[in-house]
Amino acid sequence: EKEITTSIEILIEKGELVSAKELASWVHVGRPWDLLLANERALESQDPVTKGKIESGAHVEKNVTVEKGALVRSGAYIEGPAYIGKNSDIGPNCYIRPHTSIGENARIGNSVEIKNSIIMDGSHAAHHTYIGDSIVGKNCNFGSGTKVGNLRLDAGNVIMTLRGKLTDTGRRKLGAVLGDKVQTGINSMINPGVKMGPESAIGPGAILYEDLAPNRCVFVQQKEQERSWKK
Repeated sequence: EKEITTSIEILIEKGELVSAKELASWVHVGRPWDLLLANERALESQDPVTKGKIESGAHVEKNVTVEKGALVRSGAYIEGPAYIGKNSDIGPNCYIRPHTSIGENARIGNSVEIKNSIIMDGSHAAHHTYIGDSIVGKNCNFGSGTKVGNLRLDAGNVIMTLRGKLTDTGRRKLGAVLGDKVQTGINSMINPGVKMGPESAIGPGAILYEDLAPNRCVFVQQKEQERSWKK
């Protein structure tokens, strides 16, 4: 990583052409939730194309890009602006809401709803999952029934821990930030503003209230009682 002035100097020393262009707007991406705004701007300015296959019975709005090799199955409903990456498998019967970017080789399956999120390459949410206002890293896998919350119960701004300090994100709706290769068990839940490190996991039925470090897992223990059933 280099400062922009240093980068320009390197280009000049190499004899490369350096030119300037005035920007109409600028989005800072120094904080996790800034990526969602940058994603919105990028999608709104895209020139949508359809190179993949859209089955009969799927609803795909005009401002949606479907890349080569992608498959949108019957019953899928995709509102724009949105982006579907190469070789991704979407549907059947899922709901992709505006400002959602889905990377390459991803799987979004039956009864899955995704809103205003970034889903990176190779991640799978195959069934019965909700992901709202979130950033999902590469090769993550969501167990059936996983819910990623994006709204506090009191409807206040979502708080996220940054560099060890609680920070007001200024956003009323913000879900989770998941690193690469995160896994969730069936019927698990992730609270708004939570971060999960790479290769971390939560088990079936678990509720994650706080950040989880890389390569750590959270499980819940159930107290069982066995008794007679039918006479």
